[in-house]
Amino acid sequence: MVRRLATGTMDPVARNDTPLLDNWQLLAVGAATAIAAVAFLSTVLGGSRGRAVRIAKAELGRGDPQRYASAAGGSVPTGESWCGIFALWVLRQAGLTDWTWQWGWGFISKLPRTSNPQPGDIAFKQEPFQHQAVVEKAKGGYVWTINGNSDGGRVVRKVHPISYWTEFRSIQPLVDGCREEKSCLTYSG
Repeated sequence: MVRRLATGTMDPVARNDTPLLDNWQLLAVGAATAIAAVAFLSTVLGGSRGRAVRIAKAELGRGDPQRYASAAGGSVPTGESWCGIFALWVLRQAGLTDWTWQWGWGFISKLPRTSNPQPGDIAFKQEPFQHQAVVEKAKGGYVWTINGNSDGGRVVRKVHPISYWTEFRSIQPLVDGCREEKSCLTYSG
């Protein structure tokens, strides 16, 4: 039936079938679908969050704390952890911020808390030691993170239940263009 309709050998109206969309309507539906698909892929794959995750994943297996620190505005003192510097480095490389690292202050307190972690957000664990990581994805009660300064001083991927983390900080204000450190915490979009 489809082939006969496409070739015009069958009149759907004469047979009391549902009339088909005309070419302009089909074009409009196709264009709207294509625009929605591009927007979705841009958000998931090419948007700021996707870019941050891709940058973090590209570092898997590496462990160059001085490289991350110098690009985040500082250096890593001997024996100090650098997981937070790595997370900030990722956001800077993704073009989301120009914030610099301050020892003893970090940067996540400049971002709002979220209970719904998204790719690129920052996971934080308070105990038994402070640790920060870039959220790769969250699904089914678990969070996949890219962690600097883990497993022998390398960047690694880990999976934990959401409850493992003390809190998550949203990078949405940065994605939306917030650049003022003080206002990003109370940013409402």
